[in-house]
Amino acid sequence: MKVLVINACIRGAASRTQTLLDATVATLMMESAGHGVPLSIETVDLGHEEIRPLNATRLAERDKLVKEQAYLHPYFHMAAQFADADAIVVAAPFWDMSFPAILKLYLERVSVDGITFRATDAGLEGMCAAKHMLYLSTRGGFPAAGTVSAASTASAASDASDAPTAEDSSASTNALTAEDSSAATNIPADSVVTDPAADAGAQNLKDLCGMYGIPQFDFISACGTDLPDRAAVKAALRDAEAKATAICKSWFD
Repeated sequence: MKVLVINACIRGAASRTQTLLDATVATLMMESAGHGVPLSIETVDLGHEEIRPLNATRLAERDKLVKEQAYLHPYFHMAAQFADADAIVVAAPFWDMSFPAILKLYLERVSVDGITFRATDAGLEGMCAAKHMLYLSTRGGFPAAGTVSAASTASAASDASDAPTAEDSSASTNALTAEDSSAATNIPADSVVTDPAADAGAQNLKDLCGMYGIPQFDFISACGTDLPDRAAVKAALRDAEAKATAICKSWFD
């Protein structure tokens, strides 16, 4: 099994989403060994990639390569790697109501007509080999009734392994701190969200799976990770890890 890991945990070891990803990769390795299934894991670490956005010039250059069907050009390496994977794991924190911009740039890079999908008279047809995509995330607060509650933070600080620091606080004005912990009284009891409709980034990836021809999309987000109750945060992460473990095990059934 070839698993492609797309790591958008830009904070690295300080990222709670990275912790969730590490546990998921460990599960995949154990399941592979237990089932005697050869496993190859390739990781794209977006925190260290230099993916340039498509301005008018670069878009014209890419369109020319696609028109010429120059799919072996180095520009399309990431798209070919994506299309070839048997399963894909995406890990990214909840930032600014979605995911970090570098992940959007990556998705634009791999969305190539003729490699990951093709346009037909009947519409778009997926060309990816993957049967599964798992999207892992964490967020500082909780989604509420189709929106984001006051306890939720849309900032980069939501993924830090500790509460926002003074340096981060300007970007995290809606984060729940110890001083306003009374706001937690209406927080949903479920600390893990699995419905893509509750997260714009997850919904985006689910929709793209339809375009890529990836039949199974799963989403796991540990919520409330900016709460002052650190025991509750750890419990949310454990719950998310358990759900991710169950999904990964199903890939070997």
